Amino acid sequence: MNNLEYKTVKLNPVESKKSFRDLEFELNDHTKGGWRLHSFIPQINEGNTDVNIAIFERDDS
Repeated sequence: MNNLEYKTVKLNPVESKKSFRDLEFELNDHTKGGWRLHSFIPQINEGNTDVNIAIFERDDS
């Protein structure tokens, strides 16, 4: 049976085309290490996204 390993990463909110490209780059960078995006959770404060939390998983082998 495979065990899974998890990690969390804080990501800035997407506010422009540039920050969208930055987000894509960072997500793709983690997949190069064998990580898969498991969850993406915005941290909202008074109606604004302060930060996003990405949770990645991979096989622990």
